[in-house]
Formats: sequence, C-alpha cells, structure tokens
Amino acid sequence: MLALRLEGKFAAILRNRNYLLLWLGQLISALGASFNSISLYFLLLETGDSAAGLFGLFLLNALVYLVCAPFTGALIDSWNRKRTMIMADLARAGLVLLIPFTTNIWQIYVISALVSFFTLIFEPARNAVLPRVLEARKELLFVANSFLTTSTSLAETLGFFTGGLFVVGFGFAAAFYFNAATFILSALCIWALTISTPAERRAAKIGVLVADFGRKLKEGLGLVAKSNQLRALFSFYFLFALAFGAGNFLFPILVEDGYRLGADAFGYFSGTMTLGYLLGSFIVGPVGERFDRMRLFVAAVLAVGFCVVLLGFSTSFLFMLPWAFVIGLVNPVTMVFSRAFIQEQIPEEQLGRAFSLFSLVMQVGMMASLGLAFGLLQICGIRQVVVVLGCLTILVAVVGPAVTNLARTAGRTAGTDWHRSG
Repeated sequence: MLALRLEGKFAAILRNRNYLLLWLGQLISALGASFNSISLYFLLLETGDSAAGLFGLFLLNALVYLVCAPFTGALIDSWNRKRTMIMADLARAGLVLLIPFTTNIWQIYVISALVSFFTLIFEPARNAVLPRVLEARKELLFVANSFLTTSTSLAETLGFFTGGLFVVGFGFAAAFYFNAATFILSALCIWALTISTPAERRAAKIGVLVADFGRKLKEGLGLVAKSNQLRALFSFYFLFALAFGAGNFLFPILVEDGYRLGADAFGYFSGTMTLGYLLGSFIVGPVGERFDRMRLFVAAVLAVGFCVVLLGFSTSFLFMLPWAFVIGLVNPVTMVFSRAFIQEQIPEEQLGRAFSLFSLVMQVGMMASLGLAFGLLQICGIRQVVVVLGCLTILVAVVGPAVTNLARTAGRTAGTDWHRSG
C-alpha cells in the first residue's frame, strides 16, 4: 500500500508541468554551480595563503546571509516570486561572467558576495513557491522536495566529476562562462512557469512594499518566537552548523594541503560526496515515509560526525572517498526534513520569511564554525581540525535533540505525524 501511495504521489508531480519546469531549471543551474565551486576554490588556493583566501571567501558569504537574510525574507513575501527568481538568476549570470576579468582577490570577494546575496533571494523564493507549484497539495511536498534534491544531486555529481577535469583542460574562465549560461537557462525555465500570484502581491506598489516591510519583518521574527517547533528546529540546526558548517571550507584544504593534489582530485572527492547525496536523495522519500523521521534525522547527523572523524584519520586520498560518499548519502535526510517541516507548518504567504530566517540561523552557526576551524588551523594540522569538528558533530547528534527540545516538539507539527508519516 505504501508503494502504491508513493507511486501515486510521484506520478502526480511528474504530471505537473510547472513542477517539471522548476525541476529542469534547478537541474541545469546545479550543474553550472558545481563547475563554479571547483573553479572558485582552486582559483583562491593559488593565491598565497590558501587557508586565509578560502576563509575570507566563506566568511564574507556568511556575513551576507547574516546581514541580509532578515530583510530579504520579508521582501520575498511581498514581491512576485516568479519575477524575483528570474531577476536573481540573471543577476548571478552577469556577476559570474565578471570573475574571469578580475585582477585582485578583493574583486573576487565582492562578486562572490553579490552572488550569495542573489542566491539568498532566489532559494527562499523557490522554496516558498513550491506549494503553489504543487497547487497547495501538501501531501506531495515531501516527495517533491526529495525528487528535486535527487535531481540536482545528479547534476552536481556529474558536474563535480567532470568539472575538475574541465578546469584542468580548459581553464578557470571557461568554467565561469559555463556557469553563467546555466543561470540564464534556469531563468528561461522559470519564465515559462504559469502559476497564479496572490492579488496582494500582484497589486503591490513600491510605496506599499516599503510601508509593509516593517510589519512583515516583525511577523517573520514572530514566527520563530511564537512557535515551539520552529524554535527547536532552528536551535538544533544552529548547533549542527556550528559543528559541521566549516566542512566546505576544510575539504578543499584537506585535498590541496593534506594530499598535495589539485582541482581534478577535489572534483573526484566532491563528485563522490554528491554521488552519495544522489543515492540518498533517491531513497529519502520512501524511507522517510516508512520510518520514524525524527530518529532517521538524528541518525543522519550522527553518521556525518563519524565520517568526518574518519576523513581526518584517512591515510590516503582513496581512503577518504568512502567516507565522503557516506556524508553525501545521509545529508539529504537533514535537508528534506527541514524543508518539509517548515513548508507543512508555515502558511504559504509567510514561507519566504521562514526560509530566510532559517538560512540566517544556519549562516550564524557556520560563521562561528569557520572562526573555530580557522583558529584551530593556526595551531593544528588540517587533519586534526577535521577530527575536532567531526567529534563536535557527534556531540550535537547525541545531546542536541534533548537540549533544543526538538525530539519532543517535532511530533506536534500541525496536521503532520512527524514520528511516523504515511
């Protein structure tokens, strides 16, 4: 019976033209983003102090989220979300095209910060528009999020495995041009969406938006203040980001400094991780429908922690790959859990604020994690730092649900049995 219900939900989202267009756009842009990541990381690793260069990039991007997230969420809930996503994609395309013409690291930082800003606008708008794309069928949200995650993971897997070789063969500039083209194609897919927009957002003028901004921002902050479920979720993810948030900063340094390898090797490492993410994304929907989601979620965080520790103890690059695969395998559980949790609890007109504030909390945790990791790198080797952050992640999995009250509140989401769905 469960298999039939899942098959019916999957067929429903595949028959939805708007969902398929949104899916295709994200598939294309995910492929380009993987090329961008490899190119940008190793472009900075070639500039003197590799750790300091990457630390500056990640810290600046986290600061963008910290400063802007509370404001962008309130605006997203007032703007036309389809037009907002198109604008964000085109802006990112133009910015990425500028990177090959930079002559100083600070220019790369500025462009990257602006790309992060428009990503901060795009992603909450995409997450907030999904219920309308699904025509308010909340029973499809978990499967729809899972399939979207699965597909983008497939694109990222392909991108990382080929992106490193692409950079080695054709250079950094070609990879950035390719990324810009994928943003443009994503914008075209979103432009083709035919979804309704609430009348209040269609009729909103600039003066109305400015006057309404303070109220919407206050309402967004009130979502977290008044909801035990959101406070618990946000608190746990802050601890998770504090422990594991520096992973993307540390992994390229581990490959470059720990093993003296280049962009192609990092492409294999990232590709292996996203291959695991792809498989995990494929099975998270059925598994989440069958088992206790809360326990599955905590087990995923625990597995991430153990695998990060094992990465630090790996004696060769090949021994790193299985642990990278498992990290990717269990990560979709955490992502799909959080997205569906918020989408099923928060009214559609407030989702932009909810997702922006969620991003804000995670970025604050990641900033603290970056500072901790960079400080430890000044006194320890890269392997030791990776082990420390892995141990912290294990600690979060063990005590975090009780400390944040997530274990108790996750089962009381309105209209949803989070401890056993389906």
